[in-house]
Amino acid sequence: MQSTRKLRSNEAALLLAFVLLLALVALIYAQKNIGFAVAIGIWGLLVVVNVPISLAEFLKTKNPGFLYAFLFQICAGIFAAHIVLTYYVMDPWLLMVYILCLLGFGSMGLYYNFSRRSKWRYREVLELAAQPVREVTDGFTRRPKPIGKIDANREEIENFARYLLQHLVAIPYFEADRTVFSLAMTLRHRTGFRSDYEDFSHVLFYHDGRVAAHLSQNDYLKYREQYAYDQLCDALGRLFIEFYQYHRNGESVRIMDRLNELKLNPLADFGENAA
Repeated sequence: MQSTRKLRSNEAALLLAFVLLLALVALIYAQKNIGFAVAIGIWGLLVVVNVPISLAEFLKTKNPGFLYAFLFQICAGIFAAHIVLTYYVMDPWLLMVYILCLLGFGSMGLYYNFSRRSKWRYREVLELAAQPVREVTDGFTRRPKPIGKIDANREEIENFARYLLQHLVAIPYFEADRTVFSLAMTLRHRTGFRSDYEDFSHVLFYHDGRVAAHLSQNDYLKYREQYAYDQLCDALGRLFIEFYQYHRNGESVRIMDRLNELKLNPLADFGENAA
């Protein structure tokens, strides 16, 4: 699938890998030159910083991967604090409990991460939407493009929306006459502290069955070529209609199969929509 990728590479993901490498080097340096307790304390601090984010993402999405990350981070923070405050003095049984918790929660968190179960699917959606588009033209517009109409009611659409949220495909917003599937995945959107979507890519499912789609200028410029904007909007809307049909027919697993077939790096979305 690498040769068919239509999005530009995400340089922020490379920056994250570099930062993680620097953090590892800093921990090794601290362990050798300052002491094991200090190194553990630095590690615990780096992990605990992410606790509010993991908790907020779990509460918003109910995705188990964020719960495992939260439990690991809490356990790591308590363990690190214990090491620093007591300077290695710890009951062997308590140490075993810490180790088991860290290994258990850490293993599950890594499983969800590297199996892409706790990966936001922003780039996969943009890639899949662009696959059928071949024409290269210019023509960005800010107005959502009507796509068509589906046989659906409000309850079915909202159940579908909750499924996409839990599986990190889109963030839904429930309005009086429609449900909005937003690709606005800034940190504040993902944690529930921001809810605007108009300037971000989104798909509209009206409760009378009408469907419309909008691709943001920021996302439009992420493609390697200036593909026909109307075709990209149409493909984005039809992709969500396809996903809806899978869900309605009890074949939701096919949604994840479509996304997973791209085999994107679990860190591929880092830094996207960072505003």
